[in-house]
Amino acid sequence: MPDFLAFVRSRLEPLELPCQRELQIVEELAAQLEDAYDALLSRGLSEADAWRELQRGLPDWKIFAAQVLEAEGAIVRATQPARAPVSLPHSQLLNAAGLQVLGTTEWGLESDQV
Repeated sequence: MPDFLAFVRSRLEPLELPCQRELQIVEELAAQLEDAYDALLSRGLSEADAWRELQRGLPDWKIFAAQVLEAEGAIVRATQPARAPVSLPHSQLLNAAGLQVLGTTEWGLESDQV
């Protein structure tokens, strides 16, 4: 099985966010990739085919990083009363970035494909 955490870390450029927040984002992305991969395996794809299919549906990492940073900034600006730090669950961050959470459509896979 692929090391999804290492895969995300190697693809997603540093986000210039607090270390803990960036770690949350990387871990959540890795978990979502692993879930999508497991779903592809459960459909009967081989490990190699599931890995290829998963990678084929991944977004451009630079564009994705920019969307995450934009969403993070929008969340902070919209919810921050006065310089208080804001920490929202990663699922809300992905939703703000226009991505579906707990599904695989954010990686280009429709729910009927997994």
